[in-house]
Amino acid sequence: MTKIPAFPIFELIESNADATTDGRIIIDGKSIPIHKSYLSLISPVFLAMFTHDTIEAKTGEVNITDFTFEDAKTAIDYCYGKDLCDKTSFQLLGVLRFADKYGILPIRKRLAEYFERTLNHDNCHGITAYSYEFSEKNLQTKCIDYYYRYPELILTPDFTQLPQNVMMEVITEASKLNDDELPAPYLFRHARVSCDSCGMKPIMGTRFKCMFCCNYNLCQSCERRGVHGCHVMLRIVNHETQGGTLADAFSPSMMKQWQ
Repeated sequence: MTKIPAFPIFELIESNADATTDGRIIIDGKSIPIHKSYLSLISPVFLAMFTHDTIEAKTGEVNITDFTFEDAKTAIDYCYGKDLCDKTSFQLLGVLRFADKYGILPIRKRLAEYFERTLNHDNCHGITAYSYEFSEKNLQTKCIDYYYRYPELILTPDFTQLPQNVMMEVITEASKLNDDELPAPYLFRHARVSCDSCGMKPIMGTRFKCMFCCNYNLCQSCERRGVHGCHVMLRIVNHETQGGTLADAFSPSMMKQWQ
């Protein structure tokens, strides 16, 4: 079936010489030209500004103080159909915050889903802060799962910059998780390592390695049943956490330092 791509809004507008802008967003003395009727169509906040007895409706000017010029310009360009190319996670979060504040739901939904798919060590703290600031439950869950899988992240300076209540909730909720509650794609495969009790090969999820016996390993299920309970077991979530245990990462002493 033939598919002919649609034109981006900005191309259609730019092709009409008579379609001049009739408003502008002002940030730090710089201005972003806009079409009031178009922004009113996609944003209930802009609609209220331009259709009621407001300064914005009378002057056509919207003064913004809580976003950088670059973030607002990128967000407006995206609203007009221009692609988000070569943007950092921090810049994309700025666009997401803009879409959230001005009620541009399709953009908010698309970027939130993007961050759910692309969580990594560099952006997880910023996304966590956003998810709690704007009560994005799905993102919160993804972030908590991520901290569970990579507990070393709670020891980083960036984590301590999160609001105290957010740090406490992340640590508390992540400490409650176990591998049975994570989606299958999140379970780490311990290649060439088998469970010495049930024979699972490779071990999927958390691996428990005996600190005394030579090359003795258990899967999560067998360890939970108390197999080999006579020795201390090192809890290994993935290849990046072999130097420590998840239990240590979420120990009671660590919980107290955030209280």
